[in-house]
Amino acid sequence: MAAKRKPTLKQVFNAWLKYNKKSNETYKAKSYVDELANQCEAYSTELIEHEGKVYRVTINKHKWDNNYEIKKIADASELPVKN
Repeated sequence: MAAKRKPTLKQVFNAWLKYNKKSNETYKAKSYVDELANQCEAYSTELIEHEGKVYRVTINKHKWDNNYEIKKIADASELPVKN
């Protein structure tokens, strides 16, 4: 069985570049979501169905750490159908 080669510094550098790019994109996306949440009412909540799952979206500007919460609460198939 042949021994696996050790990674080169160039491979480490390329992986770091990819990580850095993803981190910047993630930060920008998070900042955009935070900005949108700040423009909403002080407190509101809504159930939203997306791709077969139901999420509860809550805005609460009175929290100091994060003014919104998005939580999956059920699969759409688990909920009763309204006729």
